[in-house]
Amino acid sequence: MDPTLPPWTPLPSIRNLRDAGGYATTTPGTSVRRGLLYRSAAPQQLTGDGVATFTALGIKAVFDLRSPKEILDHPAMPPLDYLPDVTYTPIAVFAGGWSPEAMLLRYQDYLSGTPLGNYIHILRALPGAMKPVIAHILAAPAAPVLIHCSAGKDRTGVMIALLLSLAGMPDQAVAEEYALTQVAMSVMMQTMGTRVREMGVFKTVEAQGLAVSDEMVWNLLSARPETMLGLLGVVREESGGVEEWFVKECGMAPDEVDRLKAALSVEDDGVAN
Repeated sequence: MDPTLPPWTPLPSIRNLRDAGGYATTTPGTSVRRGLLYRSAAPQQLTGDGVATFTALGIKAVFDLRSPKEILDHPAMPPLDYLPDVTYTPIAVFAGGWSPEAMLLRYQDYLSGTPLGNYIHILRALPGAMKPVIAHILAAPAAPVLIHCSAGKDRTGVMIALLLSLAGMPDQAVAEEYALTQVAMSVMMQTMGTRVREMGVFKTVEAQGLAVSDEMVWNLLSARPETMLGLLGVVREESGGVEEWFVKECGMAPDEVDRLKAALSVEDDGVAN
């Protein structure tokens, strides 16, 4: 696939920017609403044509899932709330735990090529970050949002997957949407070259006296559909289903879950459910 074509919006300052909508749900005649859920890597400076392209998407709220330290080390320059009518909200999935030792522990499953354990860790930590996103969508169901972390793959991937699953997308389709990040990451690796090894986690690995291999780099940056399928299986096993997860973990009332599901989906003739 070509990451310069839909569902991506090619924008050099915001890598892996794409619309997570437009996919069929399990309810005949309905699909995930287009132009509501956008996902990306961490934004950089927007200038000139980039501002016009971003503004044309109609995004009204930006939710940043990175930790305070990540934001401090790699801030958007400036945050996207300098754009008219755009709000920026940092909602860290992991507020702390970014010591070198904690980073190595958190990423060890990635580095060995078995990331499901880390995704379960994200799932456990996610409800606090999910609640502001839920509140925004319920309050303004026609106001598009951008959800991002560092690469737009892991924390963003889990949050978007849960929302798409709630909207009614089949697990396989959710996993395939997640795996589109693999395409974007491949391009990012080509453009970054050896600079990818300057990521903090790899410096931590080297500080422990371990060698950073090409396989290790690829394991960290890959987005395999089976990982997301495994996570959705965990949600069903532990909570009974994705709707039940939103009730149990996010404290939503059943009618609020129904409203959120309706906001995320649309009849194929363009009429909202």
